[in-house]
Amino acid sequence: MTNEGLRHLVVREGKTITGVVSIRDLLVLYKRRAEPTIGVG
Repeated sequence: MTNEGLRHLVVREGKTITGVVSIRDLLVLYKRRAEPTIGVG
């Protein structure tokens, strides 16, 4: 996205727009997945 200068992507199902994803959305998701989880035990 960054290489193309895009900050938002449209999410579609067929011809219907169902949402928008931003670079920030992806970074937050990536950060959550990269952080180690604290387990009990």
